[in-house]
Order: sequence, then structure tokens, then C-alpha cells
Amino acid sequence: MAATSAVPLGVPDEVRRLRLDAGFRSQSEFAKAMKVSRTTVSAWETGDREPSISQYRRMLELAGQAIHQIRHVEGTAVGRP
Repeated sequence: MAATSAVPLGVPDEVRRLRLDAGFRSQSEFAKAMKVSRTTVSAWETGDREPSISQYRRMLELAGQAIHQIRHVEGTAVGRP
């Protein structure tokens, strides 16, 4: 039986979109700005791990966006009204 991911659908795409919107083409450079490892960013983008609320906020700050601009993460702590 395969293990299921606890990361809601759409989170990996949203993380990648925010990284690119912030101007970071590489996961390594984004990781430095986020103060995490490159493997952490990779885990976010593959759905192995979900960023914390504070990490989402930092991504939004880097991308120059507001919290209401997050898409496709309904059902997560970030996507709840």
C-alpha cells in the first residue's frame, strides 16, 4: 500500500510559482533567501513537505504579494479564511 501525502494538492505548484514570481530561477538561491536548505525547497515543490505559515509569509514577501494572492491551497492553514 502506497503512502499518501499530507500536503494538499496545489501546494507544490504554488511554492514554485512564488519562487519564480520572486525572481529566483534556482531552488538554491531561493533557499538562501528563505534561510532553508535547497532540499527543503525541493521537498516543498515535490509535495514531500509543506511550508509553515511563516515560510509562506516570507515567500509572499519575496514575491511582493499579499496573503490573499495564494492560489490552490484551500484546506491548508494558509488558505482558510
